[in-house]
Amino acid sequence: HVKTIDGRLAKRRLDHCFVGGMLAGRVRSVSADIDEIASDHFPLRVDIDLETPFATGAEGA
Repeated sequence: HVKTIDGRLAKRRLDHCFVGGMLAGRVRSVSADIDEIASDHFPLRVDIDLETPFATGAEGA
């Protein structure tokens, strides 16, 4: 992959991950690996709790 961004602006790159619905409240952490320069974007990590059972019915509202 060819690096397409000027090195002076390297730390200004924006990466996105959209989480909605039932997962929105389960985001534990978000981080970007700003030391990775193989692309014009940073690798983005999103830790989402998928282990806790989802509430069902009226008690989950």
